[in-house]
Amino acid sequence: MPSRDAHLKKRSITIKGYRILSQSYYGFLAHVQQISPLTFDHLFDFDLVNAYVHWHINELHHRVTIAIHSFLTYLLALTRQYRPNPDLRVRLATLKKTLPLPSPTYNKDDAWVSLATLEEIGKSLWPRKQPQDLRQQGKHPGRILAHNAAMALMLRLWVYRPYRQRNIREMQLEENLHKDAQGKWRITFRSAQLKVATKRGRPNVSDLPFPETLIPLLEEYLTVWRPLLLRKSSQQSAHVFLTANGTPFQPEILTRATKHIVYSYTGKLWHPHIVRTAWATEWIRKTHGDFYTAAIMLNDSLAMVLQKYAHLLEEDVAEKADRLIDERNGQWK
Repeated sequence: MPSRDAHLKKRSITIKGYRILSQSYYGFLAHVQQISPLTFDHLFDFDLVNAYVHWHINELHHRVTIAIHSFLTYLLALTRQYRPNPDLRVRLATLKKTLPLPSPTYNKDDAWVSLATLEEIGKSLWPRKQPQDLRQQGKHPGRILAHNAAMALMLRLWVYRPYRQRNIREMQLEENLHKDAQGKWRITFRSAQLKVATKRGRPNVSDLPFPETLIPLLEEYLTVWRPLLLRKSSQQSAHVFLTANGTPFQPEILTRATKHIVYSYTGKLWHPHIVRTAWATEWIRKTHGDFYTAAIMLNDSLAMVLQKYAHLLEEDVAEKADRLIDERNGQWK
């Protein structure tokens, strides 16, 4: 509902996740517990939830999974936001604390692609020809190259601005990508357009200049290549990045398209969200701990960034101490 408070709004991809988690739970109730009819109230029956968690771990998977952690997190959100139940929340939180964290299902190194590599992929994708050179080539001359231009600009923008996938997908001309009073390109997202709609009781705003290096590519894309994509669609979308059919990206389509491109160049199982981790990691390492800038660029709280990336400061600690002691020993001689 549009009138719902920002902190209570859920996006379609979140609702989809909730639905998948609920389907598993209600499947257990119907087929294992033989309960009928099923109601929404069954989600808030602790004994049933507890039985499901133990069945899921001990009989279905024989281990703790990310899915069961996510299910309990989902219930904790429901009992805080939509059906407040402090007593049940305490019991659910206690239950969740008894579950060890699941082992990672994949090695992050298998998906890790450096920002420099992402930059090179973007450069290699950018069209070398102009549409007027392609008039005799097919029914829609230049459309494939126009799509390549969109993907090239997208990948290179990620190198400079570690936006969440949804912000890349939903970025619109004038609304988000616009020129300021001085004629400079900027990218601005506000409130519900961001994952965290409010900060310290105020609307959250992310307002950053468009990377200066990429402005010539942006302006060529907007004037030359994007119009070719729009010709394919019956709707004149304001979205900055468009599919080859001239339509806005859906989450699965953007993930699949970018993963395919990066995999074809690197053989890595890259995905869009990991660019945020790569950006923060490379920045913090290079700056020897500039967490504040990382928090601004990620549009996360400083506490969240410290919690996730503080371990980077522990790298090479012994080696750094050894070098310092060697330097002091040299001065003492």
